[in-house]
Amino acid sequence: MNRTNATYESYWQGKLFEMEGMWNKYIQPCFIVSAIVTNSLPLFIFNRSRFNCVSIGFYLKVLCCQNLLFMLLVYFPSWIATIFQLNDIENLTDWGCLLYRFVASVFQYTGPWIVVAMSVDRYIAIWHPVSAADRTTVFMAKIAIAIIYVAMVWLSVHELWFSRLKEGKCLPDIDLLEVVIWTNITGFVKGSLPLLVLLLFGVSIIVGLIVKGAAPSSNSNRPSADLTNSVVALAVFYVLFLSPITIVHFIYTFYLENPNIYNVHIHEKYRFLIHATDKIHLGIQFLPFFVLLFFSHSFREECKEIFMNIRRTLCGYRSIDSEVKLLRRNSTCIVELENGREFATAVV
Repeated sequence: MNRTNATYESYWQGKLFEMEGMWNKYIQPCFIVSAIVTNSLPLFIFNRSRFNCVSIGFYLKVLCCQNLLFMLLVYFPSWIATIFQLNDIENLTDWGCLLYRFVASVFQYTGPWIVVAMSVDRYIAIWHPVSAADRTTVFMAKIAIAIIYVAMVWLSVHELWFSRLKEGKCLPDIDLLEVVIWTNITGFVKGSLPLLVLLLFGVSIIVGLIVKGAAPSSNSNRPSADLTNSVVALAVFYVLFLSPITIVHFIYTFYLENPNIYNVHIHEKYRFLIHATDKIHLGIQFLPFFVLLFFSHSFREECKEIFMNIRRTLCGYRSIDSEVKLLRRNSTCIVELENGREFATAVV
């Protein structure tokens, strides 16, 4: 029986190692570059005046900055360490372990709550249009973002005390009961609760759009009304992308904390599922760009204008370059012609 379990475990470990190798070598570099590009472009567009004056534009700017920081501070260093076979930052020193887990916890779980704030903003605009003018402003959005980050820092600060190096790996100190309890509570608040809230507000906004129509807006606030559908789509896709890893982690933790029902077959399968769903969860880095591209007419118009400007600029440079080449070629021909005449005169 033990031999069968060992064979089964080695099989799934081999599958896991093969999947990680393909991911690190081929997919991850493209993923990092694509995530940086697809978050930088909306950030550039939302800095333009027409989007900068609405609350949803501010939320989306913060969300894109959040994704970029997660890529550059958490994901990119880990990939570099894997490719060059170096120790991860969190596995070098105790302070590196504490700081890395704290930063990773803050940036990993803030994104869903930003989408929750956006959903609340659109819910107010649709269901409470009278008070929407005062509650869906950029100033209120800044207050909401500040509250979210303060809450995430407070919920993640335990990583500075409860994490430590164990046999060269940065891990939480699960030997302490208070650590296990606090980790489960914060895990629910940071991971599961935003999905439930997003589902609730997403349904409410959809019902509101059907019953009351689009959120009222003036022409000057056109981007805000146009982005309402994008917020709904963003909330739905966040739920779809984050639900698998949340469910798998919950079940995996349940089996880990109950040794009486521990089974090596189930354990190895869930390890494989955790790695697979973790890769699916990373797809949220692309969501702001593609959701806006498909659901926001204003965003598409801005993208079109940017690419048209780039095209005009490139075409202008090409035409100038062609004229310069033509002038150089003509001047060369004239010089060669003059040299030929001088040579012919000398021969005669």
